[in-house]
Amino acid sequence: RFDLGQRVSLPDGSASMVALVNQQVPGEETFLFKPGGSGKGYEQNPYRVVRFKNDTDFVLEPGPISIYAGGSFVGEGLSEAIASRDMATIPFAVEPSILVRSSVDGYAGGADDELKIVKIVRGVMEVESFHKITTTWTLEGKASDKPQRVLARQTRAGDAYTLVDPPKDTESLADGYFIPVVLAPGQTKAELKVVERTPSKISLTIWDDQGAELLKQLLAMPSLD
Repeated sequence: RFDLGQRVSLPDGSASMVALVNQQVPGEETFLFKPGGSGKGYEQNPYRVVRFKNDTDFVLEPGPISIYAGGSFVGEGLSEAIASRDMATIPFAVEPSILVRSSVDGYAGGADDELKIVKIVRGVMEVESFHKITTTWTLEGKASDKPQRVLARQTRAGDAYTLVDPPKDTESLADGYFIPVVLAPGQTKAELKVVERTPSKISLTIWDDQGAELLKQLLAMPSLD
C-alpha cells in the first residue's frame, strides 16, 4: 500500500520514473551457482535467488528489490532494468548448506577424441573429427523431503562447441548455459556429467598413420555404401 500525502505534479513535456505495478507474475525461488561461488569464504556455495518473468507491459527500473516469503522479509537484491517479458534472476542470500563442485576433462583445442570417415576420393579420405569436453558437476547438501535444484552457470568451451544431449530444462545464455543439477528428496549427493563437442573436417591420405584404423572402422559399418 502506498499513501501519497500530496499531489504529484509533472511539468508539461517531462517524464517521471515513478511506476506502481500490482500484478502477479510467474516466478520461483531456487539456487544459482556461478564461478567463484558466492564470494570470499563461500567459494563452493550457491546463491539463493528469486527468478521471475516481467510479464507486465512496463520496464522495471534498476534498483533494490526486497524479497518477502511467508509474510517475512528474507533479503534484498539489486537489479538492472528489466524489460517487458524479460526473465530476471535476483540473488538475495548465500546458501551455506549446499556445496557445489565441478571438474573438467579435456580442454578447448585439445587432441581429437573421435575420427570418422565421411568419404574417400582418389585415395584421399575426408575425415570428420570430434573433440569433446566433459564437465562433471557435484552437489552435496542436507537430505530434504523436497528436491533441491541448483542452476550451475557453465561457460561455453568455445563458439564451435555444442552440448550433447543437454539435461532437461537447460537454459542457453550468450556465453554459456544454466545447467540444472538436482538433489533428489532424501539424497545428500548428486552428480551430473555435461558433454560439449565440436566437429571439424580434415583430409588424410590412406597412407596416413591413422589410415588403417579409420579404414577398419569404415569396413565395420553395417550400412557401408
